[in-house]
This record gives sequence, C-alpha cells and structure tokens, in this order.
Amino acid sequence: MSKTKELRKIVKAILDTSTGETYYENATDDGVYPFKVFSFDNVNLGDTARDDVMLVVDVWGDSVSEVEYVADEIEASLNCKNNPQDNSYPTFYKDMRYTVFDENKAIKHKQLKFIIQNYYTGE
Repeated sequence: MSKTKELRKIVKAILDTSTGETYYENATDDGVYPFKVFSFDNVNLGDTARDDVMLVVDVWGDSVSEVEYVADEIEASLNCKNNPQDNSYPTFYKDMRYTVFDENKAIKHKQLKFIIQNYYTGE
C-alpha cells in the first residue's frame, strides 16, 4: 500500500469516530448533515525520513452548534495524538480552526487544519 493511501486510511478511521459521514476530497451530492470532508493540502518531503503533511478537515452542517460539536470531537481525537499503524507513524498537531462563510446562510462550515508528522517505513 502506498504511504498516502495508508495515511488516508488512518485519518479516515479516526474521523469516522466523530459524528457524521466522512469523505475524502469530495462529499456525495446526497450527503446528510453533519459531514466531514478531508484532504491533504500540501506535503513537505524535505530531506529526512519524515513527511510533514497538512491535513484539512471541512465540517458542514445545519447549525453552528452542530458544526462546533463535530469540530470539537475532531480536535479531541487528533490533537497531539500519535497513531502508528502498519508502516506509518503519524503524529497530529492542531494548526488552525476557523469559520468559512457560505453564500447560502443556512449552511454552516468550519475548517480545521492539522500538521501531520509522518514516518513511513514501507517501500
């Protein structure tokens, strides 16, 4: 399994423990609120064995309280956590959390960013 696919599997499993469906990069058109969409924004490969990856998690919902609740769950499950599995050894650090305003005022949206320091020992 590739290092990105393995890291994606780890992140999805962690996000699945919080309220709502979890999607990678794009939600389905019939997604039910609340839901989360995650992606890897940038990867700093550097010259070490560690990859520094920016994890972006968007939380969408019907109400501010619902979205904040899910965002709190995600922070609690990821911040300063180490989650080694198979060939990946990621540690997560909270970077930012902010409101994203939508043209449709009925849609509530928060974005969270985490830095993942990941060591991968596979090929």
